[in-house]
Amino acid sequence: MVNAARRLLAEEDSTPGIPIYRLDVVAKLEEKRIESVRVPMVPMGMSFRAGEKLRVIVSGRDRQVYPPVEQATLTVGG
Repeated sequence: MVNAARRLLAEEDSTPGIPIYRLDVVAKLEEKRIESVRVPMVPMGMSFRAGEKLRVIVSGRDRQVYPPVEQATLTVGG
């Protein structure tokens, strides 16, 4: 999953096939402005039969289920 607000690349760490994002910078999207976001398609072992399709879904997120990164918490139990 790619967070569009964290779309700035760490150029020195990225490769043509695997973009690495700068997670320390938030670049909020502007209304009615088109932005480019690189979505990594990493190699995986999957085969498709003739006629099958691959569907990519682009959508917003439910802020109730997925809070902004700044508000997310991680608790590690012991």
